[in-house]
Amino acid sequence: MTESAIPAGEFAKYVGTYRNGATTTQIVERDGKLFVRATEVWKGEGGWLILKNADGRTMSRLFCVPGADGRIEYLHVGSRSLARAQ
Repeated sequence: MTESAIPAGEFAKYVGTYRNGATTTQIVERDGKLFVRATEVWKGEGGWLILKNADGRTMSRLFCVPGADGRIEYLHVGSRSLARAQ
């Protein structure tokens, strides 16, 4: 799977809080990059986001589902879906 940095012009599409019940995940912009907690987010192919640790190893993958306006409305992580809350 090809991975690349997410261009700053696309940050608004991803940044936000996603929720499923009590489970919450936030994608935030920091230092010109996107992060989930301390893990950097990279863009994969076909709607995937790749979470990499400081060593560059893949830790997790998130599948993104955009809404009609192009902003991500749902993240799929494993067998769970999280809806955009903000």
